[in-house]
Amino acid sequence: HCTERTGQPIDVIVPVYVENRIVREEVYKAVVGGRYALHDLAYLRLLDADTLMPTAAIADEDSILYEGEPTWLVGFPAGLTRALTDGSFGNIESIPFPDANRNSDYYRSTPAITGGNSGGPLFHMSEDGDFEIIGIAAAVHRSGNQLGYY
Repeated sequence: HCTERTGQPIDVIVPVYVENRIVREEVYKAVVGGRYALHDLAYLRLLDADTLMPTAAIADEDSILYEGEPTWLVGFPAGLTRALTDGSFGNIESIPFPDANRNSDYYRSTPAITGGNSGGPLFHMSEDGDFEIIGIAAAVHRSGNQLGYY
């Protein structure tokens, strides 16, 4: 919902942190590399050759997650400057949506998804001890404990 696939370069503003404080913002040119509108996802391809931005690995499809395994969500809740929320993996659930095309299996995990966290990455620690992305903040079940689905 935040970008359209236009094929035209867009500006991506990236904050630069030093000791948990933003010291400047850098602007990079990017194009929308692809969109998955059904699940409100897009990825951007940077056009600048000289970027030193950190990257994160994406977990393999066959990664095994264990109930109670620690997880971390990075987002911008309520317009805050970057927030890290921890929790634990619950299970995999099928969620029925009013639009049956969105029905899918989702990871349920306890880091809070609030306004501004949508699209934020959910991390776990791989067997090698590296952090890798296992999901993207996608939905909240508003009854009960504000359960987050990724």
